[in-house]
Order: sequence, then structure tokens, then C-alpha cells
Amino acid sequence: LVEEYEMRSQHANSEDAETMAEHRQARQRLRLVAIDAGRAKLREHTEQVESSTHLALLEELDLQEQQIRNALGEEATGESTS
Repeated sequence: LVEEYEMRSQHANSEDAETMAEHRQARQRLRLVAIDAGRAKLREHTEQVESSTHLALLEELDLQEQQIRNALGEEATGESTS
């Protein structure tokens, strides 16, 4: 009985870890969507934002994207360097 319990416990823990990893990946992908939305909003209001502030915001979005993509094992697109 103890062996069976340990086996089932390990299997459940393994499934929990997989589920947690899937949730973490989904949250990271959602953050990428939010970053893209932030870039779009920034483009809409470019004329209303001081150029140095605009550049700083773009750099921050790029950094956030890079960190997320690194965590996901992907390459950053660097799309906002314009």
C-alpha cells in the first residue's frame, strides 16, 4: 500500500508540475499580447508623447518582450526598434 501511495503521489505531483508550467507559459504569452497592445497604443499617441519618453517606453517594452521570450525559449522579434 505504501508503494502504491508513493507512486500515485509522484504521478500527481508530476501532473501538478506540468499544469503549473502550462499556466505559467499561458500567462507569459498573455503578457506578450499585452506588450503588443502597449506598442499599438504608443503608436496611436506618438505625437502626444515626448520623444525621449517614447523611446524609453519602447525600450522597456522590448526588454519585457525579450525576457518573456527567453523564458519561453524563443527569440525576441525586436519589432519596436522603429
